Amino acid sequence: MNNRFERSLARHLAVPVLVLVAGMGAGGCSRQMMPTPNLYSYQKDDAFDHVPAEHRNNTVDVLYVTDRAQSGTNKKGPTYGYGRSPSLAFGSAVVEIGRDLSWDEVAKASTTGSGRKSLPLSIKQVREIARCPDVPFPVAKPGPRPEEDPATLQEFKAVEAQLHAELASRLAPGERKDVYIYVHGFANTFEDAMYTAAELWHFLGRQGVIIGYTWPAGRGMSGRGYEYDTASSEFTVFHLKQLLRSLGRCPQVDKIHILAHSRGTDTTMAALRELNIEHKYAEQSARDAIKLRNLVLAAPDIDFEVFQQRGGGERLAYLPERATIYTSPNDRALEMADILTLGVLRVGQVAPTELPPRLKEVLAKSPMTVVQAIVSAGILGHSYFVESPAVSSDIILMLRDNRSPGQENGRPLKERIPNFYEIRDDYLKAK
Repeated sequence: MNNRFERSLARHLAVPVLVLVAGMGAGGCSRQMMPTPNLYSYQKDDAFDHVPAEHRNNTVDVLYVTDRAQSGTNKKGPTYGYGRSPSLAFGSAVVEIGRDLSWDEVAKASTTGSGRKSLPLSIKQVREIARCPDVPFPVAKPGPRPEEDPATLQEFKAVEAQLHAELASRLAPGERKDVYIYVHGFANTFEDAMYTAAELWHFLGRQGVIIGYTWPAGRGMSGRGYEYDTASSEFTVFHLKQLLRSLGRCPQVDKIHILAHSRGTDTTMAALRELNIEHKYAEQSARDAIKLRNLVLAAPDIDFEVFQQRGGGERLAYLPERATIYTSPNDRALEMADILTLGVLRVGQVAPTELPPRLKEVLAKSPMTVVQAIVSAGILGHSYFVESPAVSSDIILMLRDNRSPGQENGRPLKERIPNFYEIRDDYLKAK
């Protein structure tokens, strides 16, 4: 065993139990709204004054896209489990904030710090709007370049037209024509993904469109559950590419921002890698085709050496206009992944001291920034991108306001080495 593995095993034998305890409440009927970002409790940001009239209520209508198989129905609509579907579907999931609150009550609570009123989240309705044909598509003409069945392609284009119409309708009320995609991680249920997508869009100021991309995770919290989810994260790559291509073809969409978490970061990187190869082969710009503005990887559960090859060797760091990675030394879930992968360093564990001089030089000249979150965030410290009011604030300033790191840009992160920053709990708090 290497030293990293031995340290992880010695320090974190209790992690599997903690994971099980943390997972017992996952996928339930409701959960509490994420903590108020420091941006609103410390800075008095006026984002909620500019929310379009159509969105001034206590519900968030999340546009979901999924390749989870339907597991049944209930009074709220279809239900989705961890089974895998050969087809991609999209629909609407309405998340309620609090219980019968007015918009003024929601806005006030959303700018109140630790003393705010209880804001439980619950799903009120789920409605599947359309479903693509099963993958793989039938082949009309085999050969070195098999032609796909024209009738199936027509069916796919009809579903895509419905998606584009839905996007156009949702983009119409606001000035911003951006799409924000949230890709969840290991052990998340459909409900988990909808809650997080709703929280993010709410605190982003309810501009543009939020898409909760939810893949067939949640088989279980054990090591075998992790293996199943890892395979599911590979299974979904083709479907995520379908979505990204389709969004790029939607004329109403100006820019796309992707926030991926945990195991979802590897899925996202794999999809972008394959799309990048496709466009290079066709001598086209993948960035222009995908319209990718921001790529945010939060607590990435990716092998660090694999990431170096993809991000640097294949230049995926240059595909978005801006790429940002959040890491944490307090991420106990990634310590567990460290054990399951026999001590292989995960990207979400990287600290400045982990980087050899050569990589420091590469990072200094790249468009990618790394932010190390030394913050308090839950029992596992893995979902700090929403559980830490500091980190959520930094993400909002980047995605909503297009701010670069630095005090002079309104993102007062401490730079440890070039393009490697640090954030702590008192971020944005007046000194």
